[in-house]
Amino acid sequence: MKKFLLLIVTVISIHTIGLGQIENKELLIRTHKRLDSVSVESLGTDYFLNKGFFFGQFMDKMKGLDGNDQDSKILFMNSPQWRSLYMGVVKSCIGQERSQINPEMVLEKYEDKASNKVTLGIVFTKGEWLEPEEIEENINAVKTGSSNSKEYKQVTLVGAAPLQHEGLGTRIEFEIPEELFIVENKDVSVEIDLSDGSGFRKITKGDRLSAIYAGGGERALTFKFTHGKNVVSVFSKFMVTVFDDTEPDYIFELGGGEDDGADPSKTRILSLSGGHAVLYNGCDRIFDKPVIIVEGFDPLNEFNANNLRAKYVTPVENRFRANGYDMIYLNFSNGGASIQTNAAVLEQLLIDVKSKKVGSHPITVIGESMGGLVARYCLGNMETKGIVHGVDKFISYDSPHLGANVPVGIQKLVEDVYDVDIRNLFNIAQADLDKALTYLNSPAARQMMLRYKGPNPHADFTALQNTLGQMGFPSQNNLKKIAIINGSTVGTQQSPVNNFAPGDMMFKVDLFTGLANAVIKLRTNNINASTTVSSIWITVGAIPTTIKDRTFSFNAFNYDISAGGHIETTDYFSADLLATAWKNFLTIFTPLISYGSFQDFGRTQFSFVPLFSAVASTAPRTSQAHLNRTVSQLQSNGWTPFQTIYGTNNNTMHVRNISISTQWVSLLSNEFGITSTLCTLDPGTMSPPPVPQFNTTQWYMCPNQSLNFWITNGSSVSNLYSHRWEVTGPNNYFYNLNSDNLTLSYLNPGSYTITLIRSYSGGAYSNISTISSRVITVFPASDPVYCSGGGGGPIQRILDDGNREISLLEINESLQGTALIDEGSIRFWPNPAFETIRIAMAAREGTRYTISIVPAAHSHSNRTVLKDGSMSSVFEDGTYDVSHLRPGLYIIEIQTDSQVVRKRVIIR
Repeated sequence: MKKFLLLIVTVISIHTIGLGQIENKELLIRTHKRLDSVSVESLGTDYFLNKGFFFGQFMDKMKGLDGNDQDSKILFMNSPQWRSLYMGVVKSCIGQERSQINPEMVLEKYEDKASNKVTLGIVFTKGEWLEPEEIEENINAVKTGSSNSKEYKQVTLVGAAPLQHEGLGTRIEFEIPEELFIVENKDVSVEIDLSDGSGFRKITKGDRLSAIYAGGGERALTFKFTHGKNVVSVFSKFMVTVFDDTEPDYIFELGGGEDDGADPSKTRILSLSGGHAVLYNGCDRIFDKPVIIVEGFDPLNEFNANNLRAKYVTPVENRFRANGYDMIYLNFSNGGASIQTNAAVLEQLLIDVKSKKVGSHPITVIGESMGGLVARYCLGNMETKGIVHGVDKFISYDSPHLGANVPVGIQKLVEDVYDVDIRNLFNIAQADLDKALTYLNSPAARQMMLRYKGPNPHADFTALQNTLGQMGFPSQNNLKKIAIINGSTVGTQQSPVNNFAPGDMMFKVDLFTGLANAVIKLRTNNINASTTVSSIWITVGAIPTTIKDRTFSFNAFNYDISAGGHIETTDYFSADLLATAWKNFLTIFTPLISYGSFQDFGRTQFSFVPLFSAVASTAPRTSQAHLNRTVSQLQSNGWTPFQTIYGTNNNTMHVRNISISTQWVSLLSNEFGITSTLCTLDPGTMSPPPVPQFNTTQWYMCPNQSLNFWITNGSSVSNLYSHRWEVTGPNNYFYNLNSDNLTLSYLNPGSYTITLIRSYSGGAYSNISTISSRVITVFPASDPVYCSGGGGGPIQRILDDGNREISLLEINESLQGTALIDEGSIRFWPNPAFETIRIAMAAREGTRYTISIVPAAHSHSNRTVLKDGSMSSVFEDGTYDVSHLRPGLYIIEIQTDSQVVRKRVIIR
């Protein structure tokens, strides 16, 4: 209540002062420096936490670690959060030795750069957090010379995470530098489980550990801190990236051009151009059918040709090379240079490839994201100059032909947080912000963004669009233009569909300590109206010291919610770790939401490459609805230059191949006649099966939930592959299953590594296998963000046959006029079932139905009725007892007055 009243007073005082930007940082800094007047002799520890965690970051969660609630002794932490925790701990130190450390200089030594070495940061210490009245009492006692014998509440600070989000290779070396191991109590035992099958190992400062993994994918890291009877578990995760160690058949070294205008005052990354490309010949070993894949936006040059190749080996390369095509991966020296600069690099490569290849087979160019713009400009410019490029297929992969979108509020928050005093108080590392500004200020970003630091694009965007418009799309020698996109082909807006509208809040953070308070808001823009898209309010008591409201007038469009390939904003533990440039850009906000009062309203994604941009729509756009025209509508009206467009009904993550692997297979089959991954030109070779890929509706769950997992890149050939699932997690949890599907139910809180192993079924090649893994996070039932504080868990997402998310309202509307069960909505799990089976389905409200289970090998006289009733809503979900049934194969029948739906299930 005290905090609530304080907030009311704050709001009243702000409105009394009036709207606009308020800068009274002197008061803010004086308030922080006033903490130096607290008597350190009166403290019982070496850490005065108010100094390092001025806004109380982490405090609410840490204060619960010494209680009896077991859910409170579970923490989830990622790399940016740990860096913020470390900075706060060091700043809090009042002891001589650590107080002299510059935490940012220490962290810069262990930057997030991928290699086979991963650095671990560990914190377990105690400090004191003083309430505002205690601070005043202490300072007054110092002033008057009074003795202060009060004992202040001690808070245990615990945290652990890898400082790199990715490790390269199957053998990873973990190191724990002494300066990143802050465990001062010798009675504290620290253990780690690296998810490598070795279980927990004791660790201390200076240790080096090795882990050998069977293959690539996400891996859970579990840290266990034991102090007497008090045990705290910290869960994190990192990505194991395994590159094919095959040496390329050739490396193209491409010269650079001139510096193209990056502002050196706002970036630490050199503005170099040029690049290199690596060639992997097809299985016929003849360089005659080149396919060039052009990298996308990478202004920090974090990704190389190996990273690019790793994304395409399974869905694309294996099929191409098995059919004699030769793969070339182009990596730019400066992935943030202007489109024109990198187009010149691609032109060099095309000329070099033409001179070195044999035969007359044409070249294929695939441009990923920005790479599609680079390829389009390059090919068009070569045609303008009368140069024969030799390309017969241009494949644009979710490329922003008409612009890319990053919410204006996010851009402005980055600039506002760059304020040195705000950055320091929020414990955001300078290096992280420098990286974010390098993204934002790069020449390519200025050219591509639909809105740049405000409601309008940069002048460079307009200039590029004018040039591309005059140039047109490449057309030499009847070149075919193909698009494969991540946006919804039926124009569905971003999820949650019925709860994401113009003007809505995207996230909000409240940090109330009484002494200093902060409120941070991010909002998507209104249509044809003024919107405050970002806010940072900081107050000392009831006095505003900083109000940064960024308000703009917007036109008829909201790009954030439009159909398109999306990017996750804040949802680290449900999103995967497969890095994309703009996704990494967003990690600087992680410390701002570290255990404050955080809400994301379920709106964790925004449209990055809108559908209309990915297909270069020429249709008129005067209203929001025009952004979401369907692909079929655009094609039938001749409103796109692409002859063929591949995509799904749902919006998927930008350039995330796993979500559209089926579409890649269709593209290769339809456009190239490629249907096999077996080498058709050299029968003596046998490549491993494609790396298995799997998905689910959400990558987190609560303890009372179930989740189904399914394979997304199966084979049309029956029984070609066999699959084995292995799940490891807290308390030595292990589960394995031979099946194409997996169901997990009622798991204890923690992080679980799910590994899927694929091999050929039987025969001489059954010992050849590939694997992939991902981490599922199970939050405690009391978690207020993911599990509604125990009140029912996250929003249920229902998928149609195209894997598109649909709402209950859509289901009800689609079923009006019929009493039939929607077959596409039926889900049941687990399968095989043991004691219970859960069945979910959708139908028109009021539909009468009967659910029965019948042995597959017996007559219907053996039928067991599980439920006889009617739909009380459009979606129902029930759990039924099958423990009395004998093991075997059964048929589930769902019957209405005019319909019977049958599904197979195994009872064990």
